[in-house]
Order: sequence, then structure tokens, then C-alpha cells
Amino acid sequence: MQQYITFTVYAYPSAPLIGTITQPNCTTATGSVVLNGLPSSGTWTITQSPGGNTYTGTGISYTVTGLSQNATYTFTVANQQNCVSPTSNNVVIQSLTTPHQSI
Repeated sequence: MQQYITFTVYAYPSAPLIGTITQPNCTTATGSVVLNGLPSSGTWTITQSPGGNTYTGTGISYTVTGLSQNATYTFTVANQQNCVSPTSNNVVIQSLTTPHQSI
């Protein structure tokens, strides 16, 4: 009698691709970044470093908001099978500079 075992191999997702980075400005004290290239099917979870904040959703892009000034962030994404991507490139959020006015 033969027995068979079936395996399903899931691919690791690619590292999130860094899209538009919005720096802090006069009206918004925090930055944001658009992450692209997220898994196109199923639910995913993005993990932010530092901080460990997580964001769960669907679709191929997501905007992370509320990023603190003068900080560098990276992101990973886990697909529905909990396979975790490599780390993204750095996202650098600069300090808000205050314009100097001559008196």
C-alpha cells in the first residue's frame, strides 16, 4: 500500500518597495510613506521597525502615516501564510525645519 503526502510550498513575499515619502511640513508634524509591491492576493501584515507597529490589509500598496521626525524606518510584510519578506530599504523622515525670518 502506497501513501502519499502532499506539500504546498509558499513563496516568500518580496520586500516592500518604497514609494512616495512625504516629509513633515508646516501643517503636518509627522511623515508618511507609500509601500508598494505588497502581496496581490490574500491578507498581509506590514511590520514597522523601529517600534513594531503592524498594519494589516489587502491590495498592492499601503500608506503608513504618523512617522516621527528625525527617524529612519524599515518595513517587512508577511503574507497570508505568515511567510515574512526581506527588509525594505530605509525610509528617512527628516526633522521639520523652521524658516528663519529676518527682523
